[in-house]
Amino acid sequence: MKNLFSRTGTLGLLLAAFTLFACGGGGGSSNPPAPDTTPPETYITSQPDPLSNSGTARFEFNCSKTNCTFHCRIDSGGWQSCASPSTYSGLAESGHTFDVAATDSFGNVDPVPASYTWTVQFGVWLQTSDTNPPPGRYLHTAVWTGTEMIVWGGYNGLYLADGSRYDPATDSWTPTSATGAPSARSYHSAVWTDTLMIVWGGYNNINLNNGAKYNPALDSWMPFTITSTIPSARRSHTAVWAGDRMIVWGGFKSTVPNYLNSGATFQPDTDVWKETTVANAPEPRIYHSAVWTGSRMIVWGGYTPALLDTGGIYDPLANSWAATSTTDAPLKRRSHTAVWTGTEMIVWGGFNGGQLNTGAKYDPGSDAWTPTSIDNAPIARDSHAAVWTGTRMVIWGGNNGSPIGTGSQYIPDSDSWIPLTTVNAPEPRVAPSGVWTGTEMVVWGGYSGPKYFNSGARWKP
Repeated sequence: MKNLFSRTGTLGLLLAAFTLFACGGGGGSSNPPAPDTTPPETYITSQPDPLSNSGTARFEFNCSKTNCTFHCRIDSGGWQSCASPSTYSGLAESGHTFDVAATDSFGNVDPVPASYTWTVQFGVWLQTSDTNPPPGRYLHTAVWTGTEMIVWGGYNGLYLADGSRYDPATDSWTPTSATGAPSARSYHSAVWTDTLMIVWGGYNNINLNNGAKYNPALDSWMPFTITSTIPSARRSHTAVWAGDRMIVWGGFKSTVPNYLNSGATFQPDTDVWKETTVANAPEPRIYHSAVWTGSRMIVWGGYTPALLDTGGIYDPLANSWAATSTTDAPLKRRSHTAVWTGTEMIVWGGFNGGQLNTGAKYDPGSDAWTPTSIDNAPIARDSHAAVWTGTRMVIWGGNNGSPIGTGSQYIPDSDSWIPLTTVNAPEPRVAPSGVWTGTEMVVWGGYSGPKYFNSGARWKP
């Protein structure tokens, strides 16, 4: 072109103009390119599992062309502009469909959007065997041994002195020996020591301060040695296993003053009881909670006969108490639950003139409380079951004026709640027992009106 424009004269100008036109210059062409009318294809490249136990779904998507834009919708909702990745939360337990359509830079829209259908189901319930279970009951205890759940004692119109071992791997029941078993009772405590179940205290028309040790490997009971240091008879106390000793604390006795803030440690290998100090101990109480942190016991809440929002931290090696902070503590309550996460105690639910669906996380290192979210929290309740799975607290059942048959998972890392499925869930009931096996929660027993349940179920996430 440079040589063409160097010519002089009219002929040179005409030749230059012709050359520009022929080369597509000069702003026009006799054969302009046809517009692209081919629609793009849309692809979903990442999606939830076909059966998901999460109410949150994340999608990634792309198209067959460059510079596409996208519109998405969930179920029957309207189309909305979106970009990859797109996340949707608060999805209900049901079937869901996600659609996405690409639009290319020429305005062509994919006439067949990419679509994905999946089901949200918040875990699976499997009923426990109804072959040879123990008689129905509530106010019983349940411990997890590592392979079996042992239920024992309780009340079903009569005080009970029997129990059974449930193996979820075989879905089978094996009765515990009655030889040498403690006397019938309810409102007692039981802990698992890694080899033994220790049953202590409780009520069977009188308050009790006896018990026994049960060895499931031998199916045998061993009585305690009665000494002058054994705690006074009581019911509605708490007990935790502290690695080498059981700590019992609080409760109700027959004589005034009825409410206790005393307790003792018990070492099963030596049958030795040692009193816990009452110096700086929390107020006397019943219907409180207790957790073991790995080095200390934390007790909180309860009734004395006023409702309480106080607690204490007990160090068994130093035999000393320190009060828990009341700043930002949950509302006063009784008949709530508490679990230990490894770093925090989570308190939830209970009764304060009415049932509650609030709670808080307590960090003993900083002596600080943080409320749990009430967004999507389950309905208020007391007398429910609660377990810690390693990542979340799972609650089920309880009472809110009538028996409850629903539950939920609380995830402390995100301060969020996810409901449990109600498909094949157990019948609603008050005061069921609950244990975590490492892979599933087993709930069993409980009460509803005139019915004492001898049924239960396993919830698998």
